[in-house]
Amino acid sequence: MGFISRRSNRVRTRIRATIECNGVKTRGSVLDLSEDGMCVYISDSVRAHVGHEINVLTEEMGMLSGIAQWTIFPRIGVRLNLSSNSRAKIESFYKNCAATHIRG
Repeated sequence: MGFISRRSNRVRTRIRATIECNGVKTRGSVLDLSEDGMCVYISDSVRAHVGHEINVLTEEMGMLSGIAQWTIFPRIGVRLNLSSNSRAKIESFYKNCAATHIRG
């Protein structure tokens, strides 16, 4: 699997989340976010490897799914499965919630 370069600027955030991979769930948070991907912090291992599907559930955006691009415990880089629904969720987050969740 080849390396895919970052296409979009990411915004640093701190959003509480439940992260799932391989049927294993853990608490964590979204550390940064763009319309193409995110970096998540996980509290416990979910046995994620490059290429595994990652599901991220947040109160602010609902469920977002993607593929692990890299894993360095306790962080996972996720390339989002881009659909009009996931794009709308992210755009809505930026419009409505970002001021309280973006960190500098």
